[in-house]
Amino acid sequence: MKGLSNHAALAAALLGCVGFAPPALAGQGRKAGTGSCRTGIATYRVVTASPAGTSTIDGNCTFDQATVEGTCTNLYSDPTGRRFTSVSVTRHASRADVVDEVSVNPPLNLALGTATTVSGAGLNTTSTSALSYDARRRLTGITAVQQPGAQTSTTAYTAWDAAGRPTAATLTAGRQASSQVLSYNDAARTQSMTTGGVTCTQTFDENGNPAVGRCGGSTATTTVLTTQQICR
Repeated sequence: MKGLSNHAALAAALLGCVGFAPPALAGQGRKAGTGSCRTGIATYRVVTASPAGTSTIDGNCTFDQATVEGTCTNLYSDPTGRRFTSVSVTRHASRADVVDEVSVNPPLNLALGTATTVSGAGLNTTSTSALSYDARRRLTGITAVQQPGAQTSTTAYTAWDAAGRPTAATLTAGRQASSQVLSYNDAARTQSMTTGGVTCTQTFDENGNPAVGRCGGSTATTTVLTTQQICR
């Protein structure tokens, strides 16, 4: 995220699933398997420990049943006094898609897209992402645009596991392209992503909510404070 210190950027990336999958409704989940509802995070705290120190993100998520939109607001702070706020709005085609994301754990991603604004500490950026799927509801691509500057990046997924989760991708930003490999351990509830020789791993709780993320020497631990129900 342009304009952030490395520490702040790592904390933002480790929030929820963002470091390992397309931006999604942070923390919305239920126990893996078929069902009519899912239990998601309403309020939470993410503490990120890294060689640069410890930062905190205090967040809350709400879900609009009518528009099928989830809004998560996060306040970042660290001991240096750095503070900024991010607001992400994620759209789904239906409430059934929201619930179906946790038919497996680690979860799928069935969102249509996300719009995020970041403000504070001299920051004023917006980013949007649009997701595409094939006829089997497998994620095939993401197009992301960040403003100012209209910086555009794309992710093309080329392989999937039996549950429909992506396992291989090519990331393109400008003229640079890199490969990405993803893997899942359902028993341990972990999702790992390797890009450029660096592996990041996210562990989920029994409801498919982010629990512990590890990436680049940093560890982000999510504490769920209150929950909410989302039903078909």
